[in-house]
Amino acid sequence: MLLVLVLGLALLGGAQVPAQGVAPPPTIQGEGHGLDDVDNRDGQVAPTAAQKRAVSAMGATARWNRFGTPGSLIKYGGYLATGLSGNAVAAAKSFISTNKGLFRLSSTGVGNLEMINDSRLTGSQGHVVLFRQRFGTLESAQDGMIAVGVVGGKIAYVSSSAAGDGNRPASAQISAVEAWRKSAANVNRTTPLSDIRDVRQEHGWTVFAVEGFSQLQRSRLVALPTPRNGVRPVFETVVYPNESSDEYAYSFFVDAVSGAVLFRTSRTNHLGASSSATALAQVPPTAGAFNGSYGETGCGPGQPIPVPPGTRSISVTANAVVPDDIILNLYDLSGTKVASSDIPVGANPEAITYSPGGELSDTYTVDVCPFDDPSQGPADYIGAYSTSEQSFSALASPRWRYFTANPPMSGADTDTRIVGCFTGADGQTANRPLPPGCDREEGNTAARAPWDFDTRTNTPTFTTRGNAALDSEAWFNFRGPGPTGQ
Repeated sequence: MLLVLVLGLALLGGAQVPAQGVAPPPTIQGEGHGLDDVDNRDGQVAPTAAQKRAVSAMGATARWNRFGTPGSLIKYGGYLATGLSGNAVAAAKSFISTNKGLFRLSSTGVGNLEMINDSRLTGSQGHVVLFRQRFGTLESAQDGMIAVGVVGGKIAYVSSSAAGDGNRPASAQISAVEAWRKSAANVNRTTPLSDIRDVRQEHGWTVFAVEGFSQLQRSRLVALPTPRNGVRPVFETVVYPNESSDEYAYSFFVDAVSGAVLFRTSRTNHLGASSSATALAQVPPTAGAFNGSYGETGCGPGQPIPVPPGTRSISVTANAVVPDDIILNLYDLSGTKVASSDIPVGANPEAITYSPGGELSDTYTVDVCPFDDPSQGPADYIGAYSTSEQSFSALASPRWRYFTANPPMSGADTDTRIVGCFTGADGQTANRPLPPGCDREEGNTAARAPWDFDTRTNTPTFTTRGNAALDSEAWFNFRGPGPTGQ
């Protein structure tokens, strides 16, 4: 798979040290992490002197891939080419054609490129145009890609896994089903032919049911470039049992002539045995909901929040059924108000995260009141609470440096990123100035924790998983997202 573009969020805070002496997390689905990825394509093609001269003539810098073509091509402080067509696809194709020697392509090879996607970058005039090589009648499903960054008829960046003109792949000598059986055997799921039924074609794949597998399995004929052995005809197969006791998924490329497994990769992602995973296993599932009514000047009835031993934080949120300006209060067992939430910007949900340090115990109480306005009430409200054995000290002012949309496509070296800081869940900084070096408050009423923070474990994930953040990719649904629309 070709990584077209990464717009990174560089976390400025330090990594947290896992707690010492903590027991490993309990067994979860697929915690064994399955088999290692395998790529049996040996060899490396070195770039030629002519290719290196071409890069030098552009004033560019190249990083070369295993096929001897530019894995990355950039001209720092400028453009690789200018004065091309205003149409991004035409400009990208023109650049590849003019520089076809860099990609080890002939005019025929350039003509065989398929335009897979033309993506305009949000908030920019820049485009990323993605091409895929075809070898004979087969598309390249692994490598054989060229991505070109274009803005206003100028080429800003190129990355590729182009494999040159290659050869027309030989005819397949095994079937799609047989290739899948070889893949399944590779992960210790030997399957007799009699266990396979309902074979049919679907969106370019051969799909079929397999005894003992709850999901349809699939296989399709594609091309796989290799550095030493030319372009091989291969079956791309997916082995996915979807068993709750041992869930895994693998993609394979099986040589369609020899039946050898050339490539295997796991498609299953796991929450690792980290401090976050360990903490998650220890968080008690203590939560509840409440509702009530308040009058024009009086608060609603106190709502009890049971706090089990070992609790270190209480989270409460409430909202008027009909949007209204409310105040949320939390009281300890003695009736002392220990926390309150009143976002001073009108009708908003209110939330409290109470974590004073140390263990909490007994029963706390929460009530909902109208804001100081005689026109309010009576009105209904709803709310929810949760408790956790984790404190929230780790929420102290994390910050990130990021692009507000996309990096500038001008080729300039100027860093246009800003620094976002999380100083509070309400998003209000009028009475709480931003810390030095911060450009924007990231806290808000919709996301009351940092975007990459797991509130159940009180730990940052340092990944795209967390509060209001979860990445996913659809590999086999042609209607869903994916690197090449698969």
